Amino acid sequence: MATSKLFFAIVVAILSCALAACAPTPTATLAPTATPAPTATGTPFPSTTPTLTPQPSATATIAPTTTRTLSPLEARATTLRALPGFAWQAQGDAITLADAKGMSVATLDEKAGGVLRVTTDAASAFAQMKEEDKTKLLEDNAAYIRAIQTPFFLEAKTGEPQAERVSFLVKDKLTNITVPRYAAVTWDAQSNRYVVEYRGKISSYIDAVGNKDVSPSFPKILVETQDDEKRVRQALTDIAPYVLDLPNFVDNFYSYYRAQEFKTLIETYYPGVNFDELLAGIKKTSVEYQERSMQILAIGTPALTNASHPGATKNVNNQNTRYAWKGALAISPILISTKNICNPAQLYGGLLKEYFSMAATETMSNSPQLYTWRAKESPINHKSYSINFCERFGAYAFIQDRSALPQISMEFISLLFNYSFKPDSELQIN
Repeated sequence: MATSKLFFAIVVAILSCALAACAPTPTATLAPTATPAPTATGTPFPSTTPTLTPQPSATATIAPTTTRTLSPLEARATTLRALPGFAWQAQGDAITLADAKGMSVATLDEKAGGVLRVTTDAASAFAQMKEEDKTKLLEDNAAYIRAIQTPFFLEAKTGEPQAERVSFLVKDKLTNITVPRYAAVTWDAQSNRYVVEYRGKISSYIDAVGNKDVSPSFPKILVETQDDEKRVRQALTDIAPYVLDLPNFVDNFYSYYRAQEFKTLIETYYPGVNFDELLAGIKKTSVEYQERSMQILAIGTPALTNASHPGATKNVNNQNTRYAWKGALAISPILISTKNICNPAQLYGGLLKEYFSMAATETMSNSPQLYTWRAKESPINHKSYSINFCERFGAYAFIQDRSALPQISMEFISLLFNYSFKPDSELQIN
Protein backbone atom coordinates (compact mmCIF):
# COMPACT_ATOMS: atom_id res chain seq x y z
CA MET A 1 0.00 0.00 0.00
CA ALA A 2 2.74 2.27 0.96
CA THR A 3 4.51 1.37 -2.24
CA SER A 4 1.46 2.31 -4.35
CA LYS A 5 1.21 5.68 -2.75
CA LEU A 6 4.85 6.35 -3.37
CA PHE A 7 4.54 5.34 -7.02
CA PHE A 8 1.54 7.58 -7.41
CA ALA A 9 3.38 10.51 -5.84
CA ILE A 10 6.32 10.04 -8.25
CA VAL A 11 4.02 9.99 -11.27
CA VAL A 12 2.27 13.17 -10.11
CA ALA A 13 5.63 14.91 -9.61
CA ILE A 14 6.84 13.94 -13.10
CA LEU A 15 3.62 15.18 -14.68
CA SER A 16 3.84 18.43 -12.76
CA CYS A 17 7.34 19.05 -14.01
CA ALA A 18 6.36 18.28 -17.54
CA LEU A 19 3.44 20.65 -17.40
CA ALA A 20 5.60 23.37 -15.85
CA ALA A 21 8.10 23.10 -18.68
CA CYS A 22 5.38 23.49 -21.33
CA ALA A 23 3.70 26.51 -19.69
CA PRO A 24 4.51 30.01 -21.34
CA THR A 25 6.81 32.41 -19.52
CA PRO A 26 4.83 35.35 -18.19
CA THR A 27 5.61 38.67 -20.05
CA ALA A 28 4.65 42.27 -19.57
CA THR A 29 1.35 43.21 -21.09
CA LEU A 30 1.84 45.31 -24.30
CA ALA A 31 -0.56 47.40 -26.30
CA PRO A 32 -2.37 45.25 -28.76
CA THR A 33 -0.74 45.17 -32.18
CA ALA A 34 -2.50 44.97 -35.49
CA THR A 35 -3.00 41.52 -36.61
CA PRO A 36 -0.88 41.01 -39.71
CA ALA A 37 -2.72 40.20 -42.84
CA PRO A 38 -2.65 36.55 -43.51
CA THR A 39 -0.28 35.43 -46.19
CA ALA A 40 -2.21 34.76 -49.32
CA THR A 41 -2.11 31.19 -50.18
CA GLY A 42 -5.16 30.97 -52.29
CA THR A 43 -7.13 33.27 -54.55
CA PRO A 44 -6.13 36.83 -53.55
CA PHE A 45 -8.70 39.36 -52.49
CA PRO A 46 -9.26 42.24 -54.83
CA SER A 47 -6.83 45.09 -54.04
CA THR A 48 -8.32 48.29 -52.79
CA THR A 49 -5.74 50.27 -54.94
CA PRO A 50 -6.97 50.50 -58.57
CA THR A 51 -4.66 49.18 -61.19
CA LEU A 52 -3.71 52.06 -63.61
CA THR A 53 -3.49 51.41 -67.35
CA PRO A 54 -0.03 52.53 -68.59
CA GLN A 55 -0.28 55.82 -70.56
CA PRO A 56 1.74 56.69 -73.69
CA SER A 57 5.17 58.16 -73.03
CA ALA A 58 5.59 61.94 -72.74
CA THR A 59 6.99 62.08 -76.34
CA ALA A 60 3.75 62.93 -78.03
CA THR A 61 3.57 63.16 -81.84
CA ILE A 62 4.13 66.84 -82.99
CA ALA A 63 1.93 68.17 -85.74
CA PRO A 64 3.98 68.79 -88.92
CA THR A 65 4.97 72.48 -89.53
CA THR A 66 3.73 74.11 -92.72
CA THR A 67 6.62 75.45 -94.89
CA ARG A 68 5.54 78.52 -96.85
CA THR A 69 6.47 78.38 -100.48
CA LEU A 70 8.57 81.40 -101.51
CA SER A 71 7.30 83.51 -104.35
CA PRO A 72 9.53 83.72 -107.43
CA LEU A 73 10.51 87.24 -106.35
CA GLU A 74 11.48 86.10 -102.86
CA ALA A 75 13.36 83.14 -104.28
CA ARG A 76 15.42 85.44 -106.48
CA ALA A 77 16.11 87.76 -103.55
CA THR A 78 17.61 84.85 -101.60
CA THR A 79 20.04 84.07 -104.44
CA LEU A 80 21.43 87.62 -104.63
CA ARG A 81 24.62 88.43 -102.76
CA ALA A 82 24.98 91.73 -100.93
CA LEU A 83 27.97 93.69 -99.70
CA PRO A 84 28.74 93.76 -95.95
CA GLY A 85 26.23 95.97 -94.18
CA PHE A 86 23.52 95.47 -96.82
CA ALA A 87 20.80 92.88 -97.41
CA TRP A 88 18.42 91.97 -100.23
CA GLN A 89 14.71 91.81 -99.57
CA ALA A 90 11.49 91.38 -101.54
CA GLN A 91 9.15 94.34 -101.08
CA GLY A 92 5.86 94.41 -102.92
CA ASP A 93 6.60 93.62 -106.54
CA ALA A 94 10.30 94.53 -106.45
CA ILE A 95 13.61 93.44 -104.96
CA THR A 96 15.31 96.13 -102.92
CA LEU A 97 18.72 96.53 -101.31
CA ALA A 98 18.51 97.63 -97.67
CA ASP A 99 21.17 99.05 -95.37
CA ALA A 100 21.97 97.89 -91.84
CA LYS A 101 19.01 99.91 -90.50
CA GLY A 102 16.62 98.20 -92.89
CA MET A 103 16.16 101.31 -95.04
CA SER A 104 15.82 100.72 -98.78
CA VAL A 105 18.75 102.28 -100.65
CA ALA A 106 18.20 100.85 -104.14
CA THR A 107 15.59 99.03 -106.22
CA LEU A 108 16.34 96.36 -108.79
CA ASP A 109 14.43 97.16 -111.97
CA GLU A 110 14.19 93.74 -113.59
CA LYS A 111 11.90 94.96 -116.36
CA ALA A 112 14.66 97.36 -117.42
CA GLY A 113 17.01 94.43 -117.96
CA GLY A 114 18.56 94.40 -114.50
CA VAL A 115 19.28 98.04 -113.61
CA LEU A 116 19.83 98.69 -109.89
CA ARG A 117 18.52 102.21 -109.27
CA VAL A 118 20.00 103.93 -106.22
CA THR A 119 17.81 106.39 -104.30
CA THR A 120 18.80 110.05 -104.02
CA ASP A 121 19.22 109.73 -100.25
CA ALA A 122 21.71 106.91 -100.66
CA ALA A 123 23.54 108.43 -103.65
CA SER A 124 26.32 110.05 -101.62
CA ALA A 125 27.12 106.78 -99.85
CA PHE A 126 27.21 104.89 -103.16
CA ALA A 127 29.37 107.60 -104.72
CA GLN A 128 31.95 107.09 -101.97
CA MET A 129 31.86 103.30 -102.32
CA LYS A 130 35.10 101.81 -103.57
CA GLU A 131 35.25 100.83 -107.22
CA GLU A 132 36.20 97.28 -106.28
CA ASP A 133 33.07 96.97 -104.10
CA LYS A 134 30.82 98.05 -106.96
CA THR A 135 32.67 95.66 -109.25
CA LYS A 136 32.15 92.79 -106.80
CA LEU A 137 28.45 93.62 -106.44
CA LEU A 138 28.03 93.37 -110.21
CA GLU A 139 30.21 90.26 -110.57
CA ASP A 140 28.48 88.35 -107.75
CA ASN A 141 25.03 89.11 -109.14
CA ALA A 142 25.73 89.07 -112.87
CA ALA A 143 22.71 86.86 -113.54
CA TYR A 144 20.33 89.55 -112.25
CA ILE A 145 22.13 92.94 -112.18
CA ARG A 146 23.59 94.43 -115.35
CA ALA A 147 24.15 98.04 -114.28
CA ILE A 148 23.90 100.45 -111.34
CA GLN A 149 22.27 103.85 -111.87
CA THR A 150 23.22 106.42 -109.23
CA PRO A 151 22.35 110.11 -108.87
CA PHE A 152 25.55 112.10 -109.34
CA PHE A 153 26.66 115.05 -107.18
CA LEU A 154 29.43 117.42 -108.25
CA GLU A 155 30.18 118.00 -104.58
CA ALA A 156 29.49 115.96 -101.47
CA LYS A 157 26.71 118.20 -100.20
CA THR A 158 22.97 118.17 -99.79
CA GLY A 159 20.71 119.29 -102.61
CA GLU A 160 19.65 118.02 -105.99
CA PRO A 161 22.08 115.83 -107.95
CA GLN A 162 23.38 117.27 -111.21
CA ALA A 163 23.10 114.09 -113.27
CA GLU A 164 22.91 110.29 -113.17
CA ARG A 165 25.81 107.88 -113.47
CA VAL A 166 25.43 104.45 -115.06
CA SER A 167 28.06 101.91 -113.92
CA PHE A 168 28.56 98.54 -115.58
CA LEU A 169 31.34 96.05 -116.29
CA VAL A 170 33.34 95.99 -119.50
CA LYS A 171 35.77 93.06 -119.49
CA ASP A 172 35.70 92.93 -115.67
CA LYS A 173 36.48 96.65 -115.41
CA LEU A 174 33.96 99.14 -114.05
CA THR A 175 32.84 101.74 -116.61
CA ASN A 176 30.97 104.92 -115.61
CA ILE A 177 28.84 106.89 -118.09
CA THR A 178 27.03 110.12 -117.17
CA VAL A 179 23.45 110.72 -118.35
CA PRO A 180 20.95 113.52 -117.61
CA ARG A 181 19.26 113.72 -114.23
CA TYR A 182 15.99 111.74 -114.11
CA ALA A 183 16.89 109.83 -117.26
CA ALA A 184 15.50 106.30 -117.43
CA VAL A 185 18.16 103.79 -118.44
CA THR A 186 17.11 100.36 -119.72
CA TRP A 187 18.96 97.47 -121.36
CA ASP A 188 17.77 96.43 -124.81
CA ALA A 189 18.91 92.84 -125.30
CA GLN A 190 17.87 92.82 -128.94
CA SER A 191 20.16 95.69 -129.93
CA ASN A 192 22.71 94.86 -127.20
CA ARG A 193 22.84 98.40 -125.80
CA TYR A 194 21.43 100.67 -123.11
CA VAL A 195 18.66 103.05 -124.07
CA VAL A 196 18.58 106.41 -122.29
CA GLU A 197 15.19 108.14 -122.18
CA TYR A 198 14.61 111.67 -120.97
CA ARG A 199 11.11 113.10 -120.59
CA GLY A 200 9.65 110.24 -122.57
CA LYS A 201 12.02 110.59 -125.53
CA ILE A 202 15.21 108.69 -126.35
CA SER A 203 18.18 111.00 -125.80
CA SER A 204 21.07 108.58 -126.36
CA TYR A 205 22.32 104.99 -126.60
CA ILE A 206 25.23 103.39 -124.76
CA ASP A 207 26.71 100.24 -126.24
CA ALA A 208 28.06 97.29 -124.25
CA VAL A 209 31.61 98.68 -124.19
CA GLY A 210 30.65 102.18 -123.05
CA ASN A 211 30.43 104.17 -126.29
CA LYS A 212 27.74 106.83 -126.16
CA ASP A 213 25.66 107.70 -129.22
CA VAL A 214 23.85 111.02 -128.75
CA SER A 215 22.45 111.23 -132.29
CA PRO A 216 18.83 110.96 -131.04
CA SER A 217 19.44 114.37 -129.39
CA PHE A 218 20.58 116.07 -132.59
CA PRO A 219 18.49 119.06 -133.65
CA LYS A 220 16.63 119.42 -136.91
CA ILE A 221 18.98 119.99 -139.84
CA LEU A 222 17.53 122.55 -142.24
CA VAL A 223 19.84 122.68 -145.27
CA GLU A 224 19.51 122.66 -149.05
CA THR A 225 20.58 119.16 -150.08
CA GLN A 226 20.85 115.64 -148.69
CA ASP A 227 24.63 115.78 -149.06
CA ASP A 228 24.72 118.91 -146.91
CA GLU A 229 22.56 117.17 -144.32
CA LYS A 230 24.97 114.22 -144.24
CA ARG A 231 27.91 116.61 -143.75
CA VAL A 232 26.25 118.42 -140.87
CA ARG A 233 25.09 115.19 -139.21
CA GLN A 234 28.57 113.67 -139.43
CA ALA A 235 30.09 116.84 -138.00
CA LEU A 236 27.69 116.71 -135.05
CA THR A 237 28.58 113.05 -134.47
CA ASP A 238 32.31 113.83 -134.44
CA ILE A 239 32.20 116.90 -132.19
CA ALA A 240 29.68 115.45 -129.70
CA PRO A 241 32.36 113.74 -127.53
CA TYR A 242 34.10 117.10 -127.10
CA VAL A 243 30.86 118.79 -126.11
CA LEU A 244 30.22 116.05 -123.54
CA ASP A 245 33.81 116.29 -122.29
CA LEU A 246 33.51 119.96 -121.34
CA PRO A 247 33.52 119.18 -117.56
CA ASN A 248 37.01 117.70 -117.93
CA PHE A 249 38.18 120.81 -119.75
CA VAL A 250 36.98 122.93 -116.83
CA ASP A 251 38.69 120.64 -114.31
CA ASN A 252 42.01 121.02 -116.12
CA PHE A 253 41.55 124.64 -117.15
CA TYR A 254 44.59 126.09 -115.36
CA SER A 255 46.89 123.51 -116.91
CA TYR A 256 46.36 125.01 -120.36
CA TYR A 257 48.51 127.61 -122.09
CA ARG A 258 47.82 131.24 -121.03
CA ALA A 259 44.92 130.17 -118.80
CA GLN A 260 45.79 132.58 -116.00
CA GLU A 261 46.18 135.38 -118.55
CA PHE A 262 42.72 134.56 -119.92
CA LYS A 263 41.23 134.79 -116.43
CA THR A 264 42.91 138.14 -115.79
CA LEU A 265 41.66 139.48 -119.10
CA ILE A 266 38.04 138.54 -118.30
CA GLU A 267 38.10 140.02 -114.79
CA THR A 268 39.78 143.20 -116.11
CA TYR A 269 37.51 143.79 -119.11
CA TYR A 270 34.34 142.98 -117.17
CA PRO A 271 34.62 144.39 -113.62
CA GLY A 272 32.78 142.46 -110.92
CA VAL A 273 33.03 139.12 -112.71
CA ASN A 274 34.32 136.24 -110.57
CA PHE A 275 35.97 134.04 -113.16
CA ASP A 276 36.33 130.93 -110.98
CA GLU A 277 32.66 131.14 -110.02
CA LEU A 278 31.77 131.36 -113.69
CA LEU A 279 34.01 128.40 -114.49
CA ALA A 280 32.33 126.30 -111.78
CA GLY A 281 28.93 127.27 -113.21
CA ILE A 282 29.95 126.12 -116.70
CA LYS A 283 30.99 122.75 -115.34
CA LYS A 284 27.72 122.37 -113.43
CA THR A 285 25.71 123.25 -116.55
CA SER A 286 27.65 120.88 -118.79
CA VAL A 287 27.28 118.01 -116.29
CA GLU A 288 23.55 118.60 -115.94
CA TYR A 289 22.81 118.84 -119.65
CA GLN A 290 25.02 116.10 -121.07
CA GLU A 291 23.50 114.99 -124.39
CA ARG A 292 20.68 117.52 -123.91
CA SER A 293 23.26 120.19 -124.74
CA MET A 294 22.95 118.97 -128.34
CA GLN A 295 19.19 119.55 -128.32
CA ILE A 296 19.03 123.07 -129.69
CA LEU A 297 16.15 124.00 -131.97
CA ALA A 298 17.85 123.53 -135.33
CA ILE A 299 20.99 123.88 -137.43
CA GLY A 300 20.65 125.24 -140.93
CA THR A 301 20.97 128.03 -143.40
CA PRO A 302 19.41 131.33 -142.30
CA ALA A 303 16.76 131.27 -145.06
CA LEU A 304 15.43 127.78 -144.29
CA THR A 305 15.76 128.17 -140.55
CA ASN A 306 13.92 131.47 -140.44
CA ALA A 307 11.22 130.06 -142.72
CA SER A 308 10.65 127.12 -140.37
CA HIS A 309 11.01 129.13 -137.14
CA PRO A 310 10.08 132.73 -137.87
CA GLY A 311 11.23 135.13 -135.20
CA ALA A 312 13.42 132.51 -133.52
CA THR A 313 16.61 134.23 -134.63
CA LYS A 314 17.86 137.27 -136.45
CA ASN A 315 18.54 137.27 -140.17
CA VAL A 316 22.07 136.47 -141.21
CA ASN A 317 23.34 136.67 -144.76
CA ASN A 318 23.96 133.24 -146.33
CA GLN A 319 27.55 134.24 -147.02
CA ASN A 320 28.24 135.16 -143.42
CA THR A 321 31.33 133.35 -142.14
CA ARG A 322 30.08 133.18 -138.54
CA TYR A 323 27.55 131.06 -136.79
CA ALA A 324 24.92 132.96 -134.84
CA TRP A 325 23.28 131.82 -131.65
CA LYS A 326 20.94 133.83 -129.50
CA GLY A 327 18.80 132.92 -126.52
CA ALA A 328 18.59 130.03 -124.04
CA LEU A 329 19.82 126.53 -124.68
CA ALA A 330 17.36 124.19 -126.43
CA ILE A 331 15.40 127.11 -127.85
CA SER A 332 17.41 128.93 -130.51
CA PRO A 333 19.02 127.57 -133.68
CA ILE A 334 22.57 127.76 -134.98
CA LEU A 335 22.76 129.43 -138.36
CA ILE A 336 25.31 128.23 -140.89
CA SER A 337 26.07 129.52 -144.36
CA THR A 338 25.93 127.23 -147.39
CA LYS A 339 29.57 128.02 -148.14
CA ASN A 340 30.73 126.92 -144.71
CA ILE A 341 28.94 123.58 -144.89
CA CYS A 342 31.46 122.51 -147.56
CA ASN A 343 34.45 123.80 -145.57
CA PRO A 344 35.38 121.12 -142.97
CA ALA A 345 37.34 123.49 -140.74
CA GLN A 346 34.53 126.06 -140.69
CA LEU A 347 31.85 123.39 -140.31
CA TYR A 348 33.47 121.41 -137.50
CA GLY A 349 35.21 124.32 -135.83
CA GLY A 350 32.28 126.67 -136.06
CA LEU A 351 29.79 124.17 -134.65
CA LEU A 352 32.08 123.23 -131.77
CA LYS A 353 32.76 126.86 -130.91
CA GLU A 354 29.04 127.57 -130.77
CA TYR A 355 28.34 124.65 -128.46
CA PHE A 356 31.12 125.77 -126.09
CA SER A 357 29.73 129.30 -126.16
CA MET A 358 26.20 128.06 -125.50
CA ALA A 359 27.32 126.22 -122.37
CA ALA A 360 28.71 129.50 -121.01
CA THR A 361 25.60 131.45 -122.01
CA GLU A 362 23.29 128.90 -120.41
CA THR A 363 25.31 129.12 -117.21
CA MET A 364 24.80 132.86 -116.95
CA SER A 365 21.15 132.61 -117.92
CA ASN A 366 20.35 130.29 -115.01
CA SER A 367 22.78 131.33 -112.29
CA PRO A 368 21.46 133.82 -109.69
CA GLN A 369 25.06 134.60 -108.68
CA LEU A 370 26.06 135.53 -112.24
CA TYR A 371 22.81 137.14 -113.34
CA THR A 372 23.64 140.45 -111.68
CA TRP A 373 26.41 141.24 -114.18
CA ARG A 374 25.49 139.22 -117.28
CA ALA A 375 23.52 142.07 -118.90
CA LYS A 376 26.04 144.83 -118.21
CA GLU A 377 27.44 146.32 -121.40
CA SER A 378 31.03 146.65 -122.45
CA PRO A 379 31.82 150.36 -122.91
CA ILE A 380 33.88 149.44 -125.98
CA ASN A 381 31.54 147.41 -128.21
CA HIS A 382 28.32 147.95 -126.22
CA LYS A 383 27.64 144.22 -126.13
CA SER A 384 26.68 142.51 -122.88
CA TYR A 385 29.27 140.93 -120.62
CA SER A 386 27.53 137.65 -121.34
CA ILE A 387 27.92 137.88 -125.13
CA ASN A 388 31.52 139.05 -124.91
CA PHE A 389 32.55 136.34 -122.48
CA CYS A 390 30.77 133.54 -124.34
CA GLU A 391 32.51 134.56 -127.57
CA ARG A 392 35.87 134.44 -125.84
CA PHE A 393 35.26 131.20 -123.94
CA GLY A 394 34.00 129.36 -127.02
CA ALA A 395 37.16 130.34 -128.89
CA TYR A 396 39.62 129.72 -126.04
CA ALA A 397 38.27 126.19 -125.48
CA PHE A 398 40.02 125.20 -128.72
CA ILE A 399 43.25 125.09 -126.71
CA GLN A 400 42.28 121.47 -126.01
CA ASP A 401 43.78 118.66 -128.05
CA ARG A 402 41.98 118.45 -131.40
CA SER A 403 44.02 115.63 -132.92
CA ALA A 404 40.89 113.45 -133.08
CA LEU A 405 39.29 116.06 -135.35
CA PRO A 406 41.58 116.30 -138.39
CA GLN A 407 38.91 118.36 -140.14
CA ILE A 408 39.86 121.32 -137.93
CA SER A 409 43.20 122.64 -139.15
CA MET A 410 45.87 124.01 -136.83
CA GLU A 411 45.53 127.30 -138.66
CA PHE A 412 41.84 127.51 -137.71
CA ILE A 413 42.61 126.57 -134.07
CA SER A 414 45.32 129.22 -133.85
CA LEU A 415 42.95 131.78 -135.33
CA LEU A 416 40.26 131.09 -132.74
CA PHE A 417 42.71 130.95 -129.83
CA ASN A 418 44.17 134.35 -130.70
CA TYR A 419 40.67 135.70 -131.24
CA SER A 420 39.80 134.91 -127.61
CA PHE A 421 42.43 137.44 -126.42
CA LYS A 422 41.45 140.33 -128.73
CA PRO A 423 40.04 143.53 -127.27
CA ASP A 424 36.28 143.99 -127.32
CA SER A 425 36.55 146.33 -130.28
CA GLU A 426 37.85 143.50 -132.47
CA LEU A 427 35.31 140.84 -131.52
CA GLN A 428 33.01 140.15 -134.46
CA ILE A 429 29.65 139.90 -132.74
CA ASN A 430 26.45 140.30 -134.75
